[in-house]
Amino acid sequence: MRRDVIAQMGGFDPAYRFYLDETDLNYRMMQEVHRTAIAPLAQVHHGYKASATRRQDRVPTDLTEIGASLAVYLRKFAPNTQHKVTFAKARKEQRVRALRHMMAGLLEPRDVRRLMGSFDKGVEVGSQRAISTLSTIPLARDGFKPLTQRFKGQHVIVEGSWFKRKALRQMAMETVRNGTRTSLFIFSPTLRPHKVRFTKEGVWEQTGGLFGRSVRAGAHVLGVTQKQRVAQELKRLAKLRDFPPKV
Repeated sequence: MRRDVIAQMGGFDPAYRFYLDETDLNYRMMQEVHRTAIAPLAQVHHGYKASATRRQDRVPTDLTEIGASLAVYLRKFAPNTQHKVTFAKARKEQRVRALRHMMAGLLEPRDVRRLMGSFDKGVEVGSQRAISTLSTIPLARDGFKPLTQRFKGQHVIVEGSWFKRKALRQMAMETVRNGTRTSLFIFSPTLRPHKVRFTKEGVWEQTGGLFGRSVRAGAHVLGVTQKQRVAQELKRLAKLRDFPPKV
């Protein structure tokens, strides 16, 4: 999003804590008749860390702000006649989410009751939360500076077994130091789902089981060799990482 557009609209609304803040911004952009362009190949890689509202394993510990932000959003944009139905639907979704964690052994029944109580409390809090008129934020003194071209040459692929991960990571870091884009694939002889991260050294690192899925909609078990798996992943990521769909 362009900073000058967001600044002109007064920035993010502080009545939200984290839930629906971007939805609110997009709705206000629509009201201001700004255009939204779709980037179909864009991806977001989320990092997960424990906070006041969830554990390291993404299990929620408090739903107060979700309920509160939903109440704020409905007060701003939805007719009163829609509030009751929307609250009920959102509460059901959060309860199903909590029950799934309970079935996985990550929550106890009392935790589910506590979470739903925090959601109800949040709805009450958000129904009373002040909603102010947002003032224009001053524009930045300087515009965006041009990006320098950091990498050169063709994208390098480093892949191998989990048992050689230390050497593989060292190899990948060396290629990045030489100014080359690098993707690292480390496979274990398991069914573990894959994880992707962009390391602080600048390597795209994908780890997981050779037979595990790399996308949520994929099969849970894949009968492939390591060479076949690498070929599959390269084909899937070819347009995203700008390398040929061939090993």
